[in-house]
Amino acid sequence: MSIPGGNVKRPAVDTLMKAYFHQDFDEVYGGMWETVDAFVDDDPRNAARVLAEIPELLSLYSTDEQLEHYLDSLGCMYRFEDHDGGSRQWLLEVADRVHARLPDHR
Repeated sequence: MSIPGGNVKRPAVDTLMKAYFHQDFDEVYGGMWETVDAFVDDDPRNAARVLAEIPELLSLYSTDEQLEHYLDSLGCMYRFEDHDGGSRQWLLEVADRVHARLPDHR
């Protein structure tokens, strides 16, 4: 399956998926939300970019299957089938968590 928009760079989402949601994220961070919190705490400026990049991804990938394929290509090891609403809902909740966790919004 080709990945639409695969050549477009989304550095914040790329970092979150590759460097934080790796195969050991549960062991390293303790869970999904703790992983997002660590990302925001480590690099709030980059994390703020997620707020623009996630809506771009959601408009680019019209199905969960396309979106999950893209996230898998980044090395994201979170299993979307464990999340109510699938990958689209999960990314929206990630954006909400990032927004709430950013220093300007606490």
